[in-house]
Amino acid sequence: MTVFDQTLYNAEMYEDDSVVEFYRSESWSTPELLSLCRSKQAIESGCVLDIGIGAGRTTRVLHGMAKGYVGIDISAKMVAAARKRFPGVDIRQLNLREIHLLSERTFSFVFAPYAVIDVLPHDQRQTLLSAVRNLLSPTGAFVFSTHNLNYRHAHAVPALDPRHPWQTMRSWLNHFASRKHCHTGEGYAILNDCSHSWRALHHYTDRRAQVRDLERAGFAVEAILGLDGRTIGPGDDDTEDWALHFLAR
Repeated sequence: MTVFDQTLYNAEMYEDDSVVEFYRSESWSTPELLSLCRSKQAIESGCVLDIGIGAGRTTRVLHGMAKGYVGIDISAKMVAAARKRFPGVDIRQLNLREIHLLSERTFSFVFAPYAVIDVLPHDQRQTLLSAVRNLLSPTGAFVFSTHNLNYRHAHAVPALDPRHPWQTMRSWLNHFASRKHCHTGEGYAILNDCSHSWRALHHYTDRRAQVRDLERAGFAVEAILGLDGRTIGPGDDDTEDWALHFLAR
């Protein structure tokens, strides 16, 4: 019996030419920019590990700020596109589960935007957080985003849109193919969402569970940001935020 591999299931999606084209954008979200401002000293003081760079969305800015830069992505097509745009930059094809192969205490800043760590299943997530902690220098910073289980549309299904019948049909077919792998646990869920026509399976978690997991890996959470850039504190409402951005050290 073949064991389902959530990471490789998602990885297939990122070899699609239309998805590669989507990740050619160099736009930054408000919480990403605010996180960079808060981490400016860490970025400029050493080497940056940029996780899930796609076709090089974040490469230009981080490579320009840091003393050293390593960009990684699981997709061969994404890496090829990024290398073409940024020749001479250290860009590697690497699975998230392989980052422990990088040298420990090498990086002053690790960046994992666009909820890239959520491609992993729950039982591999803590291992990843610990690996990131080992890669960072003692004063290094880790900024990442993750899907928010408290988001009010977290358990949504594809819309029935008669104006776009073929897109609707494709979304529902993808949803039916993916939903058998969905499940929930304490403080998390693996859910099929609207990413790339409902093809993705992502890890969703709530704030309390994410803070707990970071602390287990040896991090202290410095800030949690909503999609509009506001700082989210204990008791604050986050049901309108599909993703949360964490700054940890």
